[in-house]
Amino acid sequence: MEDVVFFLGQLAGYVLILFWCYSAVVTSKFIRQGITSPFIAEHPPRKKEDPLPPPATRPKKLTYTVAQGQEVLGVSLGILKSYIASGDIRTYKEGEELLLDAEDVVTVSKKPPKRVFPVVDDFKEEHKINNPVEFDD
Repeated sequence: MEDVVFFLGQLAGYVLILFWCYSAVVTSKFIRQGITSPFIAEHPPRKKEDPLPPPATRPKKLTYTVAQGQEVLGVSLGILKSYIASGDIRTYKEGEELLLDAEDVVTVSKKPPKRVFPVVDDFKEEHKINNPVEFDD
């Protein structure tokens, strides 16, 4: 009988300790919320979105005229038109004048030309001509 009473006393003690820990956690959360809540900034009210998008404007970038682009690239007008048509160089229209994006012009100028021929650096013995054809006059 004493063993049962001792066991029930221990069980009641453990339950009391667990309840005390739980109440400490809940109380600390409540206190922490009470301390931090006055310092939480309120979000400013959102503006209503304008149903019309802003008018398109040319970006404030460095640009070249067509003549300047030809000079920088060192190409003819036809080749410059092919770069524009392929999308390698972006263009902007300002009044009657066509402007080229300077970053694109510099990028294209750093690329090798489109017609690059391969250069043979080494000679393989297996490709040597052993019996050349001779013609009589």
